[in-house]
Amino acid sequence: MTSNIVASESWRYCNDDVDSDLEEVDESQFPTFFQERRGRLFHTQPTIPYPLPFDTEEQLRQKELHEIIGCLTSSRCAEWLDSHSNEQRRVLDVGTGTGIWVLQMAAQFPQAMFTGLDIAPISTRYPPANVTFQLYDIMLGLPYASSSIDIVHARMITLGVRNYQTFVDEAARVLKPGGLLSTCEWTRSLGLVDRNDVLLRAPQACAFLKVLNDALRAACQFLPTMFDMQTAVGSRDDLRVVQSSFVAIPVGDWPEEQGMKALGVKYRDVLVAYAHSMRTFLEGFHAADVVDGLIDGFIADLHGQNSLVSAYYANHAERI
Repeated sequence: MTSNIVASESWRYCNDDVDSDLEEVDESQFPTFFQERRGRLFHTQPTIPYPLPFDTEEQLRQKELHEIIGCLTSSRCAEWLDSHSNEQRRVLDVGTGTGIWVLQMAAQFPQAMFTGLDIAPISTRYPPANVTFQLYDIMLGLPYASSSIDIVHARMITLGVRNYQTFVDEAARVLKPGGLLSTCEWTRSLGLVDRNDVLLRAPQACAFLKVLNDALRAACQFLPTMFDMQTAVGSRDDLRVVQSSFVAIPVGDWPEEQGMKALGVKYRDVLVAYAHSMRTFLEGFHAADVVDGLIDGFIADLHGQNSLVSAYYANHAERI
């Protein structure tokens, strides 16, 4: 099987002085960013710990995830922009991926300027006038002047950073006083809505997640948790937490309410796709037949156990 990739002609390289020197990425350079392994497309940079592929299959999974988030949460960034519309604002989306969040926000707030930052050129070929996409490894820091950004938005970036404290420090540096740092992540674990022991009810799902998290820790050297994220923000005197939220997401068709039932089925499909997207990464640590068994067991529990939930958490802090 050969996977396709949606790559953008509009991406630009970032150098140390991103505002003064931008270089367009030519389409012929796209193969230098990606390599195919076992039918999936991955980034070629060996120093970047990100374990997921960048192909169309994974992009569609990320799109589904984005839609689920939109159904369950309000946008603190949108609220901030609504209340600060007196002048043009500058918004940075770190780890932008396909750019779906940037594009939707840019349409809602055409007076603001949006930048999406990522290591791979996989977004739209034709962004609107108030959107720019830039290529950059965020582990090198954020390539912007101090006090130059109004909002730093970072959603699901923990798989791509080795030091979350360094990222928070950089976000605080580039934020203007009064600016907003918005960080959002999914948990890589499952629970039960009745708070019983999930290990007893879904042992195969738990086994898969344990093996995956152990491998991620080994590859990334550090895997931030919600506590680590809160600690990183709380360690700084110039950041003040203004909102923290935690949302439980149903996994499967067990909810009685039809809207949540549909959402649970959709999220279960996202988790199944996530397991398949992690297959190549896990085969770097375990034999292929072991990985196949772990994934099969994970999927069996997702379909066979009622009351499973996952969680999405968000922290929003103001630069003071």
